[in-house]
Amino acid sequence: MGQVILPIGGIRNVLAMSAPLERRVISIDGGQLGGAATECIMVEAGGQAQWLFSVRLFVQTVNPVGGSGLEVYFVTGSNTVDSWDEGIKLEKVLPFVTSAGIGSFIVYETDKVYKWTMQKFYPGGGRAFGCAFRTFGGWTVNPVASFEIAEV
Repeated sequence: MGQVILPIGGIRNVLAMSAPLERRVISIDGGQLGGAATECIMVEAGGQAQWLFSVRLFVQTVNPVGGSGLEVYFVTGSNTVDSWDEGIKLEKVLPFVTSAGIGSFIVYETDKVYKWTMQKFYPGGGRAFGCAFRTFGGWTVNPVASFEIAEV
């Protein structure tokens, strides 16, 4: 709360308002993954502090196989990596707890949109967001992930 001195001599209390944040969406297309494929794709989000507002995942089935799935880690870091082994070591955006470990999300049902809403602040600069994908059980899928962010 701040105070404004009016030209007439009075004082009025006002709320301090910050400028609205401009949100944008960065998306990652995992391409076609099948068999026991692994992939890590990251996108530079900018050089300033970041707000992360939501994460969405859409997985399209190309070759459905019973008992198959897709393991996904939503990650962030100060630099980009391009391998599954390096990707799963980064900071987890969504820390799920599953039988596969902390930080992964397992998809068994496809052709739908998964969405998580949050307001998470990442201070500092030079941040990248991404996903590490791993298929298992013979499935062939096309995963697409989106991160809604704003730079401060």
